[in-house]
Amino acid sequence: MVDEKIYYAAFGFLLLLAAVFVLSLPAEKRGFTELYFEGDVPKYLLRGGEYEFSFAISNLEARDMAYWYVVYINDEEIKRSVVSIRDGERAVVSNSFAVKEDSDGMLKVLVVLPDHGQSIHFWGYAE
Repeated sequence: MVDEKIYYAAFGFLLLLAAVFVLSLPAEKRGFTELYFEGDVPKYLLRGGEYEFSFAISNLEARDMAYWYVVYINDEEIKRSVVSIRDGERAVVSNSFAVKEDSDGMLKVLVVLPDHGQSIHFWGYAE
């Protein structure tokens, strides 16, 4: 009977220690990244014309981050770069592109964050 009480007391004490340990661990912060266009994007494009657009990356990952991004026009890579953003801040990235003389119809402009599985795009009409 005494051995059984000691066993239960030791077991209860170990459970209490485990609970204190788990509760003293810092809570894991789950962060995220926002990717969006900033301002207006060009919709009607003239062949041979040069156009600009901007996109923003907001770092809400609970740590400083380096973001690789790739810009495509109709599946053709036109820019690949990296931008470092401190936790809680955002960066606006400006880009320009020229519409080829032989372009006609819809052009898809795509921005990808490959390491984060995020992308945004817009369509422009070339004439």
